[in-house]
Amino acid sequence: MKIHKLLLTFLFSSSLFLCSCREKINVVEPKEILSSRFSNITLQITSPSKWELWRQQKTYSIKWSFSTNSSNVFLKIELTKKGKVKFIISENTNNDGEYEWNIPVNIENSNMYQIKISNLSNPNIYALSDEFSIRNF
Repeated sequence: MKIHKLLLTFLFSSSLFLCSCREKINVVEPKEILSSRFSNITLQITSPSKWELWRQQKTYSIKWSFSTNSSNVFLKIELTKKGKVKFIISENTNNDGEYEWNIPVNIENSNMYQIKISNLSNPNIYALSDEFSIRNF
C-alpha cells in the first residue's frame, strides 16, 4: 500500500511539473517563422487556374505575380503531382510574370498537377498553383 501511495504521489507531482512546464514553453511552428520572415514578399500563380484542362503538345502561358518585380530575380518552374516534382519546366527564367510552355507528349494524364514556382536565390519563397489537368486527347 505504501508503494502505491508513493508511486501515485510521484506521478501526480510529475504531471504537475510537466503541466507547468508546458505552459511556460512557447512552441513556434517553422512555417510561422517563414511567413513572418517573408511576410512582405508575395508570389502568386494566376494561370493555370483550378481544374483547368491543358493538353499535351499544346502551348500554354504559366502566369504569376511577384511582389518583387526586379529583373534580377530568377525563378524555377516545376510541374508537381502530390508534392513530388514530375517535370522541370524551366531551371532558370526571368521574373517577367509569364512563361510559355509547350507540354511534351511524355507527360502522363492526370487531374492532380500543380505548377510550383520558386525563387532561385531563396527556395523558401515559392508558390503552388491550384490543381489542374493535363490530357493527351
